[in-house]
Amino acid sequence: MRILDFEDHVAQELANARFDTQRRNLRLLTVIFLILSVLALLLPLVTEAVYWPGLLVGTMTLMSGAGLAHFEGRFRANSALRGQLRAGLRGQNRTAEILSVLDDDYYLLNNLKLPDRADDVDHLI
Repeated sequence: MRILDFEDHVAQELANARFDTQRRNLRLLTVIFLILSVLALLLPLVTEAVYWPGLLVGTMTLMSGAGLAHFEGRFRANSALRGQLRAGLRGQNRTAEILSVLDDDYYLLNNLKLPDRADDVDHLI
């Protein structure tokens, strides 16, 4: 069988429901700001420097931490949705695997997007 794969709507929705990029970037940003704020707050103790840079970086650390907490909360809230999407994706992959035994007289179109529709056709032979 000849297979034509189009953009997978379910896989995209699963990636969106995980917030991987946002969570990874905010974790890194929070750690960097935390290190900088500790250094900026310790600097006035060693020298005669002013305190406001440490307070500014500390505020930025709190803001990035709040953003991280927001996306972690959304990640936890979407656990049921992610489970449903993973199950749907496994079903799509299994169906394509079962249909792959057909000979080359058949075409299998996976994830066919229809005009003016938000969803797609998972498999069309």
